[in-house]
Amino acid sequence: MHTTAALNVTPTRTRNESPEVVSWVVLVVACACVFAVALVFAISSGRFAKIFDDFGTELPTLSKIYLATPVFVFPAVAMLISTVMLLVQLVSQSKKLVVMLYVMVIGLSVLSFLTYVFALFLPLSHLIQSVN
Repeated sequence: MHTTAALNVTPTRTRNESPEVVSWVVLVVACACVFAVALVFAISSGRFAKIFDDFGTELPTLSKIYLATPVFVFPAVAMLISTVMLLVQLVSQSKKLVVMLYVMVIGLSVLSFLTYVFALFLPLSHLIQSVN
């Protein structure tokens, strides 16, 4: 005859562990977004500075700020943000709140990228139109 003990199987993942996994996945995505934006900023800002210097164009203030920022600042800020997010992940008890924080960081990464595009590509397009 079968014993009932063999039928009592505990699940390998409980419902309470699911937010933990989700928060780690969103953390990785948020860190990837932050580092991708920092990499784009670091690589392209020198190229934009050279283009604008060669043509001697007057730039808006926001463009000047981006171009005046030293290249090492972008990866340093990305590292700082990622470290803070990791510490929050390790310390926080509310994983749902942590996920909301990471989504906000992803949104701010997208917003900072769009600001960068606006600050540098818009003057570049005006420069190209003026040359034509």
